[in-house]
Amino acid sequence: MKTRKFLNGLIGIFLLAACACTKDIINEKLPPITTTGANTFGCYIDGELLVPKDNLASWTPGTSPVSGIELLHNSLEGDSKGNLTLIGGNYKDSGGDEIYIYIYNMNEKGVYLFEEGCIPRGDFSELEVHHAVIRKMGEKNKIYLTYRDSGSITIIKYDPEKRIYSGTFSFKAVNRDDSNDIIEITEGRFDIDVIRLRKEFKDKTTF
Repeated sequence: MKTRKFLNGLIGIFLLAACACTKDIINEKLPPITTTGANTFGCYIDGELLVPKDNLASWTPGTSPVSGIELLHNSLEGDSKGNLTLIGGNYKDSGGDEIYIYIYNMNEKGVYLFEEGCIPRGDFSELEVHHAVIRKMGEKNKIYLTYRDSGSITIIKYDPEKRIYSGTFSFKAVNRDDSNDIIEITEGRFDIDVIRLRKEFKDKTTF
């Protein structure tokens, strides 16, 4: 009898956990396009939704938690050219994806056309062109790069004083190891208040 109760308890816990995971997946949706500094990011990669997720579980010796969204811009980040780096990724779920977008010398609102991409070294790219990189972490870290006329990013809110940046993006990217493997990113959008984003992430990781 005790064994049966124990097994029933385990089954109940498993079902509750499964329902919670399913609910999280159902509730995931593309955020609206806003310009208020709502700290949102999202897009579709070949029709599959990507929304950012922090990885707080990586708090182990020698590692650090990873924020699902990061934005770096201007000399405040140690860059004097006004270059902008935007990163959004799902670092929580197994097989999540990551998008890295780089705008060279970005100092005003407008449309920026993507050129041929490369894998960045550090926070800022070595290329003096606008480009993007997709890393599909669930597929043996497949890397996809933008190419000339593959798409663009539009900055619709640019407030360097308050450090609020908003925009939309869409583009195609090609597998660096297979020119026949091309993916499409659609309905991309972001709305980021850098100061508040970093404070909130610090609060999450301070115990």
